[in-house]
Amino acid sequence: MESRPFTISVATTIFPFYNVSASPSNCDQFNGKIDIDFGTGIRPDQIRVVDQGDAAVGNTSSIANLRPGSYKIFFKNDGECETFYRQIEITQVPMLEVNANALSVIGDDCNRGNGRISGISISGGLPPYTYVWVENASGQSYCTLDLLNLHAGIYRLTVRDVNGCTIATDAISLQNTGEFIAAPLVQPINVCPGMRVQVNVKNQQPGSGVYSLYKGTSTVPEHTNKTGDFTITAEPASSYYLSYRLGECESVHVPVKLNFEGISMRIPSTFSPNGDGVNDVWLIHDLAKYKYISITIFNRNGQKVFSENGSGKPFDGTWKGSVLTIGTYYYVINMKGTCGNLTGSVTILK
Repeated sequence: MESRPFTISVATTIFPFYNVSASPSNCDQFNGKIDIDFGTGIRPDQIRVVDQGDAAVGNTSSIANLRPGSYKIFFKNDGECETFYRQIEITQVPMLEVNANALSVIGDDCNRGNGRISGISISGGLPPYTYVWVENASGQSYCTLDLLNLHAGIYRLTVRDVNGCTIATDAISLQNTGEFIAAPLVQPINVCPGMRVQVNVKNQQPGSGVYSLYKGTSTVPEHTNKTGDFTITAEPASSYYLSYRLGECESVHVPVKLNFEGISMRIPSTFSPNGDGVNDVWLIHDLAKYKYISITIFNRNGQKVFSENGSGKPFDGTWKGSVLTIGTYYYVINMKGTCGNLTGSVTILK
């Protein structure tokens, strides 16, 4: 006679809810982590955590150095059967990567500190990122992704994410590049030996550059300024040169041409200060070629009626506010050099 069947059930333990967290693996390492927080609840007597190949990886509430993948957590109390509690995933944070496909390096022009590095982009890791550029020779550091106002040098970027993962670029060379510097333009000057003359650059350039005046074969300038205006003494045995320097770049040295061929001036013999706007003043058109000269005009009695010492003011037919009478007057132009004086007459007309 057969007995009736019996069902034997396996007793399982129901464990309460625990806070289980997984920290991803990052920095291209096996450093994932599982943390089980039992809080104020009753802890199981035994913990077993296995990977997706059922290999045991730990038996504590905090297990580190885990590979990315799936893990199973089992709990067991003494004298009871083991219970599967839950499954959890360890993810992989993407590696930090530097993309330099759009890298742009603009050289330092004439060592003026105007170089640039830009176009690098960062991906992977866990933002926000911190950036540290270091120039190799000086050790100077910068903390932005794009760099401006750089001097020539070797630069390297290190990027760090919030997990402390880092990646560095290869060395980036920023060269000192020179541009073409236009040479000063100076017109020939008619002079007398020993005369003090003004040299004026005609093509003045805006910016931070400086003009230099050299004498003879000297490599050290006699004078420098930003205007290109210089005063020299005309000496047949001496030569002068001008250049324009921008940072460390300098133009060619151009000679200052002095013509020791006597005086060349167009001096009017008459003028009519009648207010009609035509020929109202006595104006010497070539006077600007000669600096440091003086002009004196006398009437037929030898009385001075006009005096001018390089200001460029023309003679308008008046003296101390009074209109001079029609007639002939006599001028003396003192060249203040070895050329002597120019003399002649000018007639005031109606």
